[in-house]
Amino acid sequence: MKILLVDDSPADRALLQRLLKKCAATTAVQEAHTIANALRHLIQSKPDVVLLDYRMPGIADFEGLDLVRNIDTLIPVILISGFGDRRLGATALSAGADGYLQKDGLTAQALENTLTIAQGKSEARRRLAQEQRHREDIAQEISADRDHSNRTPHALLPGVTHNKAFEQNCDDLIKSAGGVTELMKKVAYFVRTGSKTDQQGLVDLEHLVAEAAATSRRLYGGTESTVTFGKLPIINSDRLLLQQIAENLISNGLKHNDHDNPNVFVSYTQQDRQHCLAFQDNGAGVAPQYRERIFRPFFRLTDQSGSMGAGMGLAISQRNAHRLGGGISVYTAPNGGSIFMLQFPAQ
Repeated sequence: MKILLVDDSPADRALLQRLLKKCAATTAVQEAHTIANALRHLIQSKPDVVLLDYRMPGIADFEGLDLVRNIDTLIPVILISGFGDRRLGATALSAGADGYLQKDGLTAQALENTLTIAQGKSEARRRLAQEQRHREDIAQEISADRDHSNRTPHALLPGVTHNKAFEQNCDDLIKSAGGVTELMKKVAYFVRTGSKTDQQGLVDLEHLVAEAAATSRRLYGGTESTVTFGKLPIINSDRLLLQQIAENLISNGLKHNDHDNPNVFVSYTQQDRQHCLAFQDNGAGVAPQYRERIFRPFFRLTDQSGSMGAGMGLAISQRNAHRLGGGISVYTAPNGGSIFMLQFPAQ
């Protein structure tokens, strides 16, 4: 993510720069030492997140936050302070900041978690605005459908309609309501997890993948979708982390797939005391320039099937893989699809 760092203190900017370099999601940092310079960067460079010092010369209290919001109402803004306390933090959040940090004792992990939560709040605002527009469009269509139904013979009974468009609009309205809540649940889970797991036990991978496949096909697969797998062993690992990874990777392989018969094939090998679990799909694949970025929180691709996810599934899967002591990589499959390879140490 591109970050705009706004602070009048060279020493504090240097400190924050060092911490930001340790944050995996940081790709670039621009500095501004005045609010005027910051606003120019905001307009010209369009950063992903603004880290804004609470006390900047020439402005009072939360005036800097208001000036940023006047230019971009959706951009995540995190206020930072060298002298504040919890009361100031609560006031900052009430004033519209997406996060608040004290410079004293600040760690890279706390900074990265706050950046992720701030992005989640911003994404939630954006989706709420989209869904509000969507609801308004649906309401107009429902009103039009109802008017049409009242002029046709099948509307003789009050409140009864057989108009499929009307029913679909109602379904869309219901589905859109839960999107933001689900997004923030995923963000909360992502920032809570981080350290390596100690929940080891015997895991039947064949049974685990079969369960994940059934869940994924029920939620995202049509009647033509399939999930197949070869012989999978029983291993010693963390079942919950593996199950979440399997469900995310299988679900992605089915829902982001424009093939007439979407398929995900799961296979296992062990190399150099590493478990290697491969999830191969027959979709359009992932372009090389996106193979690292897809594991960042909130990064989303619109594929040829038109499906777009929440942007958290692969980020959560990669973090789970790190907790297992390994990681996930993506390659091009021989058939043109993708292979998501999970590797972690054998116990």
